[in-house]
Amino acid sequence: MKYKAAFLIVTIAGLLLAGTVTVSAPPHSECKEICHKLHDIPHMIAGKASQPLLRFLNIATPAPSANVDYDDLIPDLILMNPDATDPQIKAAMGIFLRVIEPMYVLAILFVAMYSMFISTTAKGRSKAKTMLPMLILGMCLVTLAPLLMKILLQLTHSIAGTILSNNAATADPLNQCGSWFMLKYEIFTWSAPYGLIFGVIDLMLWWGLFFILYIRFVILMLFTALSPVTVFFYSFELTKGLGRRMAEQTILWSTSQVAEAGAYAAIGIGWASLTAGNIVVNKTIDAPTPDINFIIGLSAFFVLILIIPMMVASFRKFLP
Repeated sequence: MKYKAAFLIVTIAGLLLAGTVTVSAPPHSECKEICHKLHDIPHMIAGKASQPLLRFLNIATPAPSANVDYDDLIPDLILMNPDATDPQIKAAMGIFLRVIEPMYVLAILFVAMYSMFISTTAKGRSKAKTMLPMLILGMCLVTLAPLLMKILLQLTHSIAGTILSNNAATADPLNQCGSWFMLKYEIFTWSAPYGLIFGVIDLMLWWGLFFILYIRFVILMLFTALSPVTVFFYSFELTKGLGRRMAEQTILWSTSQVAEAGAYAAIGIGWASLTAGNIVVNKTIDAPTPDINFIIGLSAFFVLILIIPMMVASFRKFLP
């Protein structure tokens, strides 16, 4: 009975191994092809990242202009997510799967053989039998990693979109702050060094907001491509620490979209409440000194810029 079970496990493992390796290609050419594709992944990431970068550069003007509606633009940028079904990203994940799946099959085969023929103690066999279902589960999760990543991105996008659909979400506080800086920049054009300070500060505020949203997009795209590797590392005790950190970062950078949307909506709701109570007045941007509008707008910039890095840096070791 014992040998029949061993034969069955070896047969199943052999079939799985055969299914994960292309039969028509010799081993050397297979490895060479995989190495070549792995070398192309950084170029693919850079190419995909350049597309949203061009969009960010096109809209990152020093101040709100007549042809840019920031009420529509900022929510669109917050909702930007990498497409897990993109052919190039799927190709990168496929390369990792072709490397990882045979390793799982070999690990399952080794653990099964160890528990039946090599281990001489009940404790060793019990430990091996405990590892076997975990390896099988890990292999299933690695195969499903692209689908799990797609579900995660769609979930955070839907939640953030629901939050931003609130009519009170507005970029008015940011516009007020930027307008005050640009007004000072235009007034002091006769004194270039003095006026330039205001223009640079305004530029840095808008670009800082766009830059953090762009960085989130690029990092999340990288973790999307590495999702099979993340699950693989998380499955083994030796690399579990690294895998857990990668999984946590993937979750945090994805859910930071919800935090950014919540902060943007909260700022809009607060601004609407203050405007309704005549605490802020939208026509005071030409005031000679910073007023309550400017202070609220500047605070809104800092909140929207800092909330993502603060969230990613604050939450750690929440996965088992």
